[in-house]
Amino acid sequence: MTLAMGLNLVLVMICLQELVGGRFYDLDFPAFPNFWANVLAFFLLFLMPPVILNYLLIFRNRRYLWLVHKYPSREGKRFLVYFLFSMFVPLVLLWTGIAWARLGHG
Repeated sequence: MTLAMGLNLVLVMICLQELVGGRFYDLDFPAFPNFWANVLAFFLLFLMPPVILNYLLIFRNRRYLWLVHKYPSREGKRFLVYFLFSMFVPLVLLWTGIAWARLGHG
């Protein structure tokens, strides 16, 4: 779930940066090699916010026990729908952008 939420955050930030113009959600780690600096920046900017949000809203004070009681299990169907939707929307946006550019609008 955290990975899907992180990728949704990536999509939102890309769209916001395109609308505003410029990169405003970025971290630079000059002490690390480029690959490891990118991995660390991705982890801190896109994976840690969903981890913290999930902890605060679900796991803190054992709130998950109340949530499990209120929302019965659907054998992972809700997760599957959310995950597939999270993976499908960026592809649709990418295809739309490519088609838009080929039509001469970009």
